[in-house]
Amino acid sequence: MNKKIRHFFEWLVTAGIWIIGLGLFIPIAIIIILGSFITTSRSFDKFIKACTRLILRCMFIRIVIEELEKFDHQKVFIFMANHVNILDILILFGHIPNYVRGIELDKHFSWPLYGLVLKRMGHIPISHQNPWRAMQSIVAAQNAIEKGTSIIILPEGGRTLDGHFKPFKRGSFLLAKQAKVDIIPTVMINAFQVMRKGSLKIRPGKIILRFGKIIPYQSIQDLEIDEIKTLVHREMTRLINQQKENI
Repeated sequence: MNKKIRHFFEWLVTAGIWIIGLGLFIPIAIIIILGSFITTSRSFDKFIKACTRLILRCMFIRIVIEELEKFDHQKVFIFMANHVNILDILILFGHIPNYVRGIELDKHFSWPLYGLVLKRMGHIPISHQNPWRAMQSIVAAQNAIEKGTSIIILPEGGRTLDGHFKPFKRGSFLLAKQAKVDIIPTVMINAFQVMRKGSLKIRPGKIILRFGKIIPYQSIQDLEIDEIKTLVHREMTRLINQQKENI
């Protein structure tokens, strides 16, 4: 097929996917916002997760779950995952079975509709420019953990530009040290091929969401922050490299 024609059809498909995705997201977002004024987000968490999975399916993105170790869906964990594209929160929130909330860049909370959904659901904003506000976010996440909420952290702090990990930020591992809960390294494989930073183009396909073996708090409680960071980075790298053979 001629390159220009293929390019045209790719963007035509992308336009259709965005129309479907936004067409579903807008009414679902309104329901979530209104529902949050009536009851707690925990009470209709399963409904919200089901809605996020529906949006992805209708955007022709198939998520395949792999667990190296079965984990308790009622227990509190810190899920540390790679940061690939703007669909990450839908993938992770929709497919992590635990009651979980994410730490997300503060500017996202000012986006129309999406930002209000984040606020009403109880996600936690974090600043990359203001260290004091960043520390407040760590404290807020720790308080959420103490109340029985698992936390999603993207330790890179920003989306990858080339499909490889960006340097991990220390704040994620400070939280892990202070919160005294187990860590589950988590990776999204093939997500960079589906969508990447700097482009609105979406290529329908399969994304593997792989949960690694649990890192118990007891194994990190005596480690320095940089040592925990190195350990988690090594485990996430191993998960990525192990799976490449099957893509």
